Amino acid sequence: MRHRLVLRAALWAGAVGLFVCGVGSARAQNLLVNGDLDDPGIHESDTITGWTLVETIQSGGAVNSATAASFANHTPGPPTLPPPAVRVGLWYRSFAGTVTDTVNADLFQAVPGTPGQPYWLRGWARFEAQYPGGVAGDPTDTVFAIDFLGAGGAVLSTASVELFADGQVNGADWGQHTVLGIAPAGTLQVRARSSMLNGHVVASNPQSAFVDDFSLTVPEPAGLSAVALAAAALVRRRRSARA
Repeated sequence: MRHRLVLRAALWAGAVGLFVCGVGSARAQNLLVNGDLDDPGIHESDTITGWTLVETIQSGGAVNSATAASFANHTPGPPTLPPPAVRVGLWYRSFAGTVTDTVNADLFQAVPGTPGQPYWLRGWARFEAQYPGGVAGDPTDTVFAIDFLGAGGAVLSTASVELFADGQVNGADWGQHTVLGIAPAGTLQVRARSSMLNGHVVASNPQSAFVDDFSLTVPEPAGLSAVALAAAALVRRRRSARA
């Protein structure tokens, strides 16, 4: 799975680079509600305004595989908000699972989508020193994704990046990750998503991951031609790699 995600990340890298160089959506409006996750700002609460948090365990039943936490916050500014609120991020609790009974957590928000329109998702993450998702060969994956939804909420396609494959390192500082996707025909909604998959406990602490500060934007018109050129170049690179 990580091999495919690395390839996808590489294929979009050229397009993302063009945005970073100034042709992208630096001025574009964030389509997400509460992208910094700070509303209502309750430590160890699963309520995050505008977002849905789904936590599952392989064996079924209830599990606490993720929650909002003050120590998971990345947002700059004062740590406290109007009492009793605090700034929070999402805390992935991989240790809630075992190797044979792994846990998942999905945080997502959907907005109206337009077929043929590019969308750009950005978010921040930090892995603690022993987080299993930051170890080569471990089954735990941590993903930022854009899901394009059609009628009845059916997933038409997904653009995603696996954070370890994208350079996130255990024990390092916060890192930003980017996903770029183009809505296929039939798209009705665009869903921004962060997921931990196959989380499990390891022998040593600390072993959590944190994510925060998401934005979903549409490129400015000046950037659309750059996206098309980058996408065409990346298709040619993929064909050459297969030859």
